[in-house]
Amino acid sequence: MANDNIDIHLIERILHHDDTKAFEQLLMRHRSAVWNTALAITHDTDLAAEVLQETFIKLWKRLDTWRGENIKAWITIIANHTAIDILEKEKRRNQEPLNNYDSIEERNDQPEKEQQLQQLEKAILTLSEQDQQIIDLFYRQKIPLKQIAQLLQQTPNNIAVKLHHIRERLKKRMQYER
Repeated sequence: MANDNIDIHLIERILHHDDTKAFEQLLMRHRSAVWNTALAITHDTDLAAEVLQETFIKLWKRLDTWRGENIKAWITIIANHTAIDILEKEKRRNQEPLNNYDSIEERNDQPEKEQQLQQLEKAILTLSEQDQQIIDLFYRQKIPLKQIAQLLQQTPNNIAVKLHHIRERLKKRMQYER
């Protein structure tokens, strides 16, 4: 009960005063529960770290929807859903053929291939510099994710997630231009 009171006090400070220190304390109090949930579902420390981060981002954004139930249970449910979502995205990323240069080059229809390459180049130019750099390193220079992560001082999983989001934006842009 005393732990619940501490959590309630921290939540009140966060909601009423945007107290980031209180949020850090709440995060530290429940970090291990989120980590354990994430690791139990993903069986991967990089994915579990992503779940941990996403869970606490969601918590910050949704804390005003908390209805007074056990905060640890509520956070764990958020972590559970987040872990499942991230696993599903990871599975799709590993199963989907990439809409990249390789898949376009494999096609035999030369005029269509040229048009798609031009559309892809145009779409790439609309990306941020960092996103263009990631595309260049991964697809054109064929540098592995781990090396790109080291170059950009990020985790390999973060680069993989960024690549996924970049591909999604490019796919949408190319479909829009058809």
